[in-house]
Amino acid sequence: SAPWQSDGRPRRAGVSSFGVSGTNAHVILEEPPAVESVPEKVSEPAVVAESVGPVPWVVSGRGGAGLRGQAVRLAEFVRAGEGVDVAGVAAGLVGRARLESCGVVIGSGVEELVAGLDVLAVGGSVDGVVSGSVVGGK
Repeated sequence: SAPWQSDGRPRRAGVSSFGVSGTNAHVILEEPPAVESVPEKVSEPAVVAESVGPVPWVVSGRGGAGLRGQAVRLAEFVRAGEGVDVAGVAAGLVGRARLESCGVVIGSGVEELVAGLDVLAVGGSVDGVVSGSVVGGK
């Protein structure tokens, strides 16, 4: 097929479909207007609040070992990052699937929350760290 040349006006095409039972459909397609390229704006780095008050970090896993493994992985992820948004992490964790073993770490800053994850990772118990199992029922 040959390229469709433009003559300065928007290109248009009609498409029709005829069904056996008498159903007909027709549509006219038109080329969108040309857009001038605009240089991308360089975004400012996000401002991250270190302390926003106590927030819950909810972690779950398949069984106790799965829960402890998730706590270890989350702590490693947070330690590797810079300027972690504790409220953003909390919001992301709340939306995740709940597996059979759950834990919640409550803290006001990265250091406090990671310390709680470390306790959860070894199956320990301190203020601000709670763990348990999901109980099913009708």
